[in-house]
Amino acid sequence: MQKSLEQEFEEQVFIHKSSIVLGCLLKFYKDEQETGVNIPEFLDKSPEEKAQEHYYKLLANNNKFNDTYNSCWEKYGALLL
Repeated sequence: MQKSLEQEFEEQVFIHKSSIVLGCLLKFYKDEQETGVNIPEFLDKSPEEKAQEHYYKLLANNNKFNDTYNSCWEKYGALLL
């Protein structure tokens, strides 16, 4: 089945938003890891795992996802243009 132009556009918008949000979350969790806070090894997850879990929680609430995207874009958008 062929996608309409509108569906393709919406898909690309979602991919863009997801990339920005995931990049922002990954930076946050990598920065957190580099602060030197000692977390017991059995509780510690990689920054990638934390970012992914946080991302999935945001996807469950479209308003939160969009708010987070807007916040990340304000912070990092100028760097990407």
